[in-house]
Amino acid sequence: SIPQAVAASFDMTIKRKPLPHGLRDTQADSPSNTRMIAEVLATRMRLSSREFFLVLGLNAQFLVEAWWVGAVGTTDIVAVQPSDIIGPALALGVPNILVVHNHPSGEAAPSHMDIALTERLESASALMGLRLVDHLVLGRTRSGGPSYASLAELGFIGPRR
Repeated sequence: SIPQAVAASFDMTIKRKPLPHGLRDTQADSPSNTRMIAEVLATRMRLSSREFFLVLGLNAQFLVEAWWVGAVGTTDIVAVQPSDIIGPALALGVPNILVVHNHPSGEAAPSHMDIALTERLESASALMGLRLVDHLVLGRTRSGGPSYASLAELGFIGPRR
């Protein structure tokens, strides 16, 4: 089935290498690079009927060093605990994280729950000496192309709040 195939492609273990194609040597330090990350992952996840919450571990230069699946949900919700995100980041020694999840409905606009989770993750990350760089919500356009929302660009992460 499609959800099993997607889950298999996002093996539930922490990875240093290999990274998903298109993320090698990618810096998550600008909106244009964030857009590229969103497009790479949205293309991989576009057929999923379940929500997946992925975490990218970034080094001090914001290069993607590792990734892992923080949680797998249902068709319209994914339950994420900050410890499932922060624990592996600390174990891997990455100072920055970027989190990504998909909306199988195709709507990329963040929900109130997405915003609340982002605020919790940013606070918990800061307490542990990590920086939450962005939270991307992936969707798709009516024609099936990738779309996304960046909670950092929307002002929900960082000093702009």
